[in-house]
Amino acid sequence: MCVVIAKPKGVQIRKKYLKNCYLSNPDGAGFMFVRDKKIVIKKGYFSFELFWFDYQIAEQENTKSPFVIHFRIATSGGVNMLNCHPFEIDEHNAFAHNGIFYNLPYTDELSDTQIFNNKILKTLPVDWMRFRGIKLLIQGFIKETCSKVVFLGDNKDVWICGEDEGDWFKGAWYSNDSHTAQKSFGYDWRKGYCYNEQETEYLGQNSLKTTTALVELDVNGVECVECKAIVSHDSINYFNDYGALCLDCQEEYKHTFGVNF
Repeated sequence: MCVVIAKPKGVQIRKKYLKNCYLSNPDGAGFMFVRDKKIVIKKGYFSFELFWFDYQIAEQENTKSPFVIHFRIATSGGVNMLNCHPFEIDEHNAFAHNGIFYNLPYTDELSDTQIFNNKILKTLPVDWMRFRGIKLLIQGFIKETCSKVVFLGDNKDVWICGEDEGDWFKGAWYSNDSHTAQKSFGYDWRKGYCYNEQETEYLGQNSLKTTTALVELDVNGVECVECKAIVSHDSINYFNDYGALCLDCQEEYKHTFGVNF
């Protein structure tokens, strides 16, 4: 599935939403931003805590730059740093992709996104983003495959292809609902709801007591007004000043804002 996030400058994304994205898409994370008129790409994170540590530092040191963030589920190509997003196109542009380019000859080593970059984007003129005709052709190809792609330029311009197919949530754009759908610690869509042994080993046994394990998803349940997850009636409470809050969000309100319910 993957998920790509476009975060405008000045917008802050709470840790829980990024962790939800990672737990649903655990095959490698990365992000990019602009510093000193150059695109900086950080990727190859296979632990959320390592990702979060570097991401926080980069965000704090580059407050005037937008960020593009990606969490990967491998559909083609190896699970390694090579196939992690984002990808550099040229010295001025880079991108991250959510979807599958079915009509490209990907291999066991390289993902479809890598092939798209090598065979198409890297063959374009360096200043191709200036030409509306080229952008329309690229946009048409991306739309035909039902993909979503976020481009970042060294001038800090962000171009979202497939914006209408994603969701603006609390100031940032998400290519799907991974940020709200993941509520059970260690979820892997290939295995069902379970604890991720690798993440548990890295974080220690206390990780099993984190707030991400407090709630139970239930499609016939109630929507939390904060994180928009639909959870069981036993996992939610109603408060006059806040509305329906899941147990996860209640805990975060207590620890982050000092709210006592």
